[in-house]
Amino acid sequence: MRKMASECITCKTPPTKDLSKKRKRQPLSVPSEVPSEESCARMDDELADMGMWGYNTTSTFINILLDEVKKEGQTSSKIDRNFTAKQWHSIEVEMEKRLRRRGYTVKKLQGKFVRLKKGYRAFRELKDNETGVGWDPETETVTMSDIQWKLYIQVSPP
Repeated sequence: MRKMASECITCKTPPTKDLSKKRKRQPLSVPSEVPSEESCARMDDELADMGMWGYNTTSTFINILLDEVKKEGQTSSKIDRNFTAKQWHSIEVEMEKRLRRRGYTVKKLQGKFVRLKKGYRAFRELKDNETGVGWDPETETVTMSDIQWKLYIQVSPP
């Protein structure tokens, strides 16, 4: 049987808890529902984003998209922005050039574009439709009270 140490070796203070008592292990909990294919696909996209798309990479991508729009001029629809196959190829080449790395295929760039648009729409909805929502330009985050956040998350889960 283990005994409680009389004092700490380095600071000579008495111990705060009895080390002879063992903790009981909690059984692993199994989720009650199996995730849907859609939620699994969404998790896969989010994991891919974390690994491939940091803040600087996303910022570079957005700047390249803006440059592509400026090249095109005022001829495109601003409501539902879409790029042609030629433009996506140009965006892919520019990403490789600016980031000096490969792997950003047209398909991956288009997927990131769709996710950015979706996130932007959710942000605009939150900012425009919720009362008491602010924007902190220093931290570049949405501001609202803890109660409002809890209510919003209950109504609109991620």
